[in-house]
Amino acid sequence: MKVKDLIELLEDFDGDMEVVTTYDYGDIVHTRAVNFPKHVSSGKIEESGYSKSGYAISEEDDDSETDMKGKYVIIGNI
Repeated sequence: MKVKDLIELLEDFDGDMEVVTTYDYGDIVHTRAVNFPKHVSSGKIEESGYSKSGYAISEEDDDSETDMKGKYVIIGNI
């Protein structure tokens, strides 16, 4: 999903509504667990064998906020 697509989807929502992110907890009934995001940033994603999704946020220290090529918007709670 692109930022412009997310903005378009959110246009009809009340601006005072709380935002959460969800994920499949991994149990047998696929409980949808909830995170309450605390910040939004940008960063690079890399493949990882330590994540269920197969991807993780890159630990590279790339402070170049002007070069957004290959970067993703990260909505996080840590």
